Amino acid sequence: MSGMRGRVLCKNSHRYASSHACPGSAPGLDADEKNAKAKALLAKAFPSMGEAKATKPATSPSPISSPSAIQSARKKPLTASQKKVELMRMRHKAVPIDPRFERKGVTIPSLENRRFFKAKALDKGAESEEKVFWSVPDMIGGRVLDNLGRILKVGNGNSPTQLQRLVDDVTGGSSVEPIELQLSVPIGEQTEDGDTLLLVIIDT
Repeated sequence: MSGMRGRVLCKNSHRYASSHACPGSAPGLDADEKNAKAKALLAKAFPSMGEAKATKPATSPSPISSPSAIQSARKKPLTASQKKVELMRMRHKAVPIDPRFERKGVTIPSLENRRFFKAKALDKGAESEEKVFWSVPDMIGGRVLDNLGRILKVGNGNSPTQLQRLVDDVTGGSSVEPIELQLSVPIGEQTEDGDTLLLVIIDT
């Protein structure tokens, strides 16, 4: 995992990974403590979930130590035809997370050159309303995190955050742990169209 991991949510847009290095990191909060706090927040937000064992996707980044039971409360994975219909709906509802695409005269990427996803925030144990967004695939995770924090109006300069991708088990049987996204890697390399992202705000 990149050294980007563990940085705080800020109000700036970071075009490059090296520029995502804002001041205000929580003192004394190492990776293990951060993951433990994230785990506690997820457990509090989803108290009725079961204890199914996690299945780690072979080609995915290392999962964080959040409760695998988060998946037991989710619906069974959609079929291929259902996913196609759902993605069509998302394309009609999605709004850009990059503010530059809201300006007049700016060329909007074609549908094939966008990444469509759902996103919500978990702040102080409370889950926000899920919304649909799109991003250019080459936007790094750090900028996605910053923009989602701005749009969802969560976090502050002293709040470490994690950006996670919720993973559906293809069998619909066992649970799969959410995956913590790498902030220095393009979002298009870590997600697929239709994924759900969770922005976890960690109290210090």
